[in-house]
Amino acid sequence: MAHGGAVAPAIDPDWGEPGLTPAGKVYGWNTFEVLAFKTGNPESPVNAIPPPPDGNAAGFLASRTDPDDPWALWAAKAVARTTGEAPVVLPNSGGSICNDVFRDVLGVPTVWIPLSYAGCCQHAPDEHILWPLMRQGMEIIAGLYWDLGDPATGVPKSHQS
Repeated sequence: MAHGGAVAPAIDPDWGEPGLTPAGKVYGWNTFEVLAFKTGNPESPVNAIPPPPDGNAAGFLASRTDPDDPWALWAAKAVARTTGEAPVVLPNSGGSICNDVFRDVLGVPTVWIPLSYAGCCQHAPDEHILWPLMRQGMEIIAGLYWDLGDPATGVPKSHQS
């Protein structure tokens, strides 16, 4: 499934970095901008301007673990074992965290398991946590770690690029 589901919000075609395709805006360039935060000075907010699309302030590169990688397939099965539902698998990750170090330097595949839903505005001023989703997220992560320790789940022996 390559969409957010029946209740997903409509995507604004003018959102995101100009010149990128809709998929590129979502998967190839992730960013958020904070105008004010209660820990700062809300009476006089200062923009946090992201760097141009050719990099980011921390220097992390976008990384990608192929969805057919043995570890990605194993992780999807682990999530399905815990939830009883097949997860949505997307192939790319942006470069705002150090996944490229694990993937490209250490040769270790990475997977990202979000614990929220498409319309929650994560990392926005109205960010929030829904208890049922948070509980399910804790169950998913606990199930993933449980499966890592269980030889019957067929944990891949090595990473294959």
